[in-house]
Amino acid sequence: MILSTIFEWIGTCSGILGAAMVASKTRFSPFGWIAFMLSSLNLGIFAYLTDANGLLLLESVFFLTNVLGLWQWLIKPYIERSNEQSDQGDYEPSIRPEERTDRP
Repeated sequence: MILSTIFEWIGTCSGILGAAMVASKTRFSPFGWIAFMLSSLNLGIFAYLTDANGLLLLESVFFLTNVLGLWQWLIKPYIERSNEQSDQGDYEPSIRPEERTDRP
């Protein structure tokens, strides 16, 4: 199997996975953007190796839009939740030390 074929199929499969994850509208949907980024990266490498310049441009733009999607769906909400918890000042860990079951 040639190297370009490996990149082509990893890109194709991760793109399909990303589309299914985003379209499913579940708690896993935001992670579809990671699969999309993996797809764009691999298909971009495939396009470079096979001299497909139009595809290379397309995948470069897709990669940038996937970075934006990753920011909007995963990174930004995580930062906002962290800031809300630290601003409240009454943040409690999910398991209090006295409730831990891993101690005798």
